[in-house]
Amino acid sequence: MDAFQVYTSPTPGLFTTTFAPADNELLGTLPGLGTLRYNLDAGADSVVLLDYNVIGSGDGRADMTALVPLSAFAGSAPTDYVYLYSYFGARGVVGSHDYGTSSGIESWGVGEGLTYAPEPATMALLALGGAGMLLRRRRKA
Repeated sequence: MDAFQVYTSPTPGLFTTTFAPADNELLGTLPGLGTLRYNLDAGADSVVLLDYNVIGSGDGRADMTALVPLSAFAGSAPTDYVYLYSYFGARGVVGSHDYGTSSGIESWGVGEGLTYAPEPATMALLALGGAGMLLRRRRKA
């Protein structure tokens, strides 16, 4: 992922292809989408490299999760619309990995205050640890 930007605006249905100047116009900003709230490239050119062969995309699982801090939305209204811009594939082939855009569509979902449940193996280890502590406590008593 070469660009990831989040904007807010009180106006619904915004669409633009007008980029603000940047070294690479595809990695510029889109002021027509409202107020820029988050930019992956803020301060330095940043990238998230996704390898379709490693991730095993297309099986219904999320390939990646982007967490944007709520503080990025300070000053926006609760009724504002959120616009997301992402751009993939500018890196092309790097070494033996193809970071092009040949792996299918990209889709995004939105959540607020997400909490992640530990995977089952972690829960089993926690349960075993708790049981061990209880047994040890009973032996001492």
